[in-house]
Amino acid sequence: MLKLKIYLLTFTFLISCTNYSTSKSISIPPILTSVYKIPTGYLVTFRAVNAELFFLDYKLYIGANDNSARNPPDLNAGVGCTNRTILPNLPAEYSIEISPNTGDKATVNTGENGARVCKFQTTVTTGQFIAMRSTVLSFQPGQPTNVSFSLSSNALIVP
Repeated sequence: MLKLKIYLLTFTFLISCTNYSTSKSISIPPILTSVYKIPTGYLVTFRAVNAELFFLDYKLYIGANDNSARNPPDLNAGVGCTNRTILPNLPAEYSIEISPNTGDKATVNTGENGARVCKFQTTVTTGQFIAMRSTVLSFQPGQPTNVSFSLSSNALIVP
């Protein structure tokens, strides 16, 4: 009986709670620090803090210049991460592999950032620019659930 009273009290509290926000939360964009060649493609190192409860993924955008990489016409058109193993939630440096190869991430070689978050399965070439955005599942009262994108990271040129 005591359990039932506790459940009812908790349920009543949750229903009567009015201390919530109706505006979308904006996630913090990643900060790209470097991109360099590795045997399987490229390795991007970045800093990110994704403490959001509904953090989903990162998207990679490729462009001919920094503006086109940072401001694509369709945010959904970016390349998503595959094989994610780490959820970046500390203000530390992480890495992501960019490789056209299917399957798992490549082995971390000596001297490479070992906190490899995931892999973008795509091809980039020298001279292209890359940028990233984080994505979060967004819940709004009276609105359908959708994906919210962070602002763009800085853009780096692929060596």
